[in-house]
Amino acid sequence: MTQRYPTPDEVLAILLSTARYLGSRYGVTINVAKGSAKWIRYKAIAEVISIAIQNGKISTDAVSPLRATGQDLIDLAGQFGVYKRPATKGAGRVTVGVLLPATSTAVPLGYRCTSAYGITYETTALATVSDGDTVPVRAVTAGEDTDLAAGELVTWNSASVAYLDQKATVAVGDIDGGRNEDSEEVLRARLLRRLGFPSVGGNWAQVAEWAEEGSAAVDFAAVYPSARGPASFDVAIMGDADDRVLNSETIAIVDANIRANKPGSADPNTTSVAEEELDIIVNISAPLPRNAGGAGGGFVDAEPYPSDADSAFANVTAVGAATLTVDSTSADLPVVGKRIAIWDATNEAMLLFSITSVAGSSGAYVLGVDNIDGLTNVAVGAYVSAQMVNIADYAATLVSAVESLGPGEKSDDVDVLTWARRKPGPDQERPYTLTSRQLTTLENAYTEISNINYAARYATGTTTTQKTPSVPSVVTLPPKILKAKHISFRYQA
Repeated sequence: MTQRYPTPDEVLAILLSTARYLGSRYGVTINVAKGSAKWIRYKAIAEVISIAIQNGKISTDAVSPLRATGQDLIDLAGQFGVYKRPATKGAGRVTVGVLLPATSTAVPLGYRCTSAYGITYETTALATVSDGDTVPVRAVTAGEDTDLAAGELVTWNSASVAYLDQKATVAVGDIDGGRNEDSEEVLRARLLRRLGFPSVGGNWAQVAEWAEEGSAAVDFAAVYPSARGPASFDVAIMGDADDRVLNSETIAIVDANIRANKPGSADPNTTSVAEEELDIIVNISAPLPRNAGGAGGGFVDAEPYPSDADSAFANVTAVGAATLTVDSTSADLPVVGKRIAIWDATNEAMLLFSITSVAGSSGAYVLGVDNIDGLTNVAVGAYVSAQMVNIADYAATLVSAVESLGPGEKSDDVDVLTWARRKPGPDQERPYTLTSRQLTTLENAYTEISNINYAARYATGTTTTQKTPSVPSVVTLPPKILKAKHISFRYQA
């Protein structure tokens, strides 16, 4: 039952209506009009009562894991042993240059470099390196702005190391793991997880907590008990939706925290997750433009291309200087003037084009397009979408919904899964299968969508249907997690 907290005006109305009703029972008309003696008296009572009601509401909110905020939330979480994790420092490796061939040089511990964004990093170990070797570094300060993508440049603050090139490059795996301290909502989520999955005696829930406590970079930790036999437990950690795959430095920190809390004969194995790409083609019903008699706000063409009239999915098979070759058929003819869109998975942006010419034949139409600059970001294997008013938002929402999924299983052996199924399970938190739930997210967010369904869900680069992550080839490897690669929205009549 939901607790009701009436406002002062509502309390006043209750008191006045009660007085009017009781008077009428005895044939007495009581004056409860505004400004009357009863109204003045009951208004004063209502204001006093309302203060008590609101104080009660505040007190109740303070002990509710769903509604507590600020210091109340911090205090409540602390009672259950859940505390804000401090900000963490980005860490990784940089590839160095040594100016003389066949020469090595020693880079000392604590040797500092600076990124183009003004963030300072320092080496975490003494390393003797040759040209092309890597050295480990960690940010001097903490926070999410200390992460750097592979390929970005840093400059050594000193030229005191002989033959060392002043520039170094962030190595594969990125400088990763930098996060701000837990926000209120992250702390709330961790508190709810503690309440939902009590942790005690080294059970899987406690192992997951140790993983999360190891670094604020960990957004979710999955545990696979006994996946490699008795006394073993595998842990997979992942970051937030913007950075799900955490690097080896963060994994090492988390693994050390788990081992420190669960010593002895236990056999842990800590990994991140491995993204598994898939292509998603969606049929969508939405209004046609006003010039075609529709309500507008949906498709931009009166007869959108591509549509569900074709059994082919308008896959890009070649990209020319000003053309696209697509494998759609004569069942759904491309026409000059039609407007299309293609998802750029690398930059997560929707590229917009108009068809300026059509050549070729069914199964291999060659489309001349405008926006020639945009063609440089079109990948072979991408799928064509019918252009829509809000198509960029649809794509971003769908990608985000897929990124909210969790890691899959480590085995498909039913005997192993009896013991080693992922904890928490996908029916409890972070499901890992691509279902109608992700499309429902779009329907709920955009009222112009009247119907939406999957036309295909393929493992990227194939026509093999895939909705669930495959299992790793070896149980010690990271579990897989789905990632949207090529996506397409087709007109559904």
